[in-house]
Order: sequence, then C-alpha cells, then structure tokens
Amino acid sequence: MKDDTPYRERPQGQIAAEQRCMAAIFAHATPVDFIFEAFGGLGNTAQIMHERFAQAVILASDLDAGCVDIYNEKFKSNHANCVQSDALALLRTVQNFPHWGASLDFNRFTIMDVFGRPETKWKTNLIEAIIERRPDWIQITDSAARYLHFHYQRYGCKLDISDYIYTLSQAMNERWGLNYVTHCGFYAANYLLLTPAR
Repeated sequence: MKDDTPYRERPQGQIAAEQRCMAAIFAHATPVDFIFEAFGGLGNTAQIMHERFAQAVILASDLDAGCVDIYNEKFKSNHANCVQSDALALLRTVQNFPHWGASLDFNRFTIMDVFGRPETKWKTNLIEAIIERRPDWIQITDSAARYLHFHYQRYGCKLDISDYIYTLSQAMNERWGLNYVTHCGFYAANYLLLTPAR
C-alpha cells in the first residue's frame, strides 16, 4: 500500500486483523475524554475506540472523501466525526484537553521515518506536534513486518519481529521520549501503544 491508498480498497482480511490488534492494544490504554485520529479510514478503529472509551469524543481526519462519508455515516453522532483534511492542519484547530489520546494509523511507517527520511518528514512533524500537546497515549501503526526480511539490516535489528519492535521502540524513545506500553501485529503491520515521558 502507498501512503495515499484509500482504506476502502484494503482487503477485508487485513481490516479484520487490524481490528483485533487495535482491540488488544487499546485494552491497555488509559481512559481519555478526547481522541484525535489521523487517517480515520472507514471508522473501524474509531468503532474499537468508541467501545473502549464510550464517553470520549473522537475527531478524525482523512483525505479521501469516500472514506470520510463512510466514516460519518457509520457514526451519525457527536461521539465520532471525520473531516476531510490534512491531519496536522486539523490538529492545529483542536483545543487542549486534559486527558486525550492520539491514533496515527499510517499506511506506511517504519523505523526509517523515525531516523528522519526527508521525503516523509510530514510524518515526524505530525508525531512531534501531537507530543508537544502532551497526550496520555499515542498509537502508531508500523508497516515494516511484511518486508522485514528485505530490510532488517537497514533497520539495525535481527531478522525477528520482536527485535524489530524493540529497536523501533528504543528509537522512538531516544528521539521523542515515547515509552513502549504494548503492541500487537500480524503479517502486514504492527500497532504500538506508547506514552510520552512526563
């Protein structure tokens, strides 16, 4: 998948596996009043978050108009809303909440982005803008699993997904002070729950 692949074009098996992983990691997240969701897609992650954090207001962004329509049709309430917008631009319109979380369900993100690839600086800019606003937790999707056997040496880890997750977590801690809480993954992606240093 490319960064701009619409979620509605993803295979159903991937969507189901992602939902199982999201449910597993959000079970470890502390309750919040507000959730900022970048790349809201079809609202599947929002459904999991709404079940876990029933009182939280969810504001999502997505660039794909079709996804936005499907997302908003799914919820039809004030609890979750998706806006067709760049994620960073939408984040800048949000007032601070005392207890909030962020879900960044990137199509493609790996440790190379943490290391600072110029062509994906927009991803690190978004992460840094979120961390500056002190969320209680942040979920980040990483897509290295599928191609780890090709790139593990570039990533600085062994050919082992657990070692990759450890290496990635250490890199995010060193760069942004994010602390690993838990993760869940399958052949296409890993979903990490992290907390900013206080």
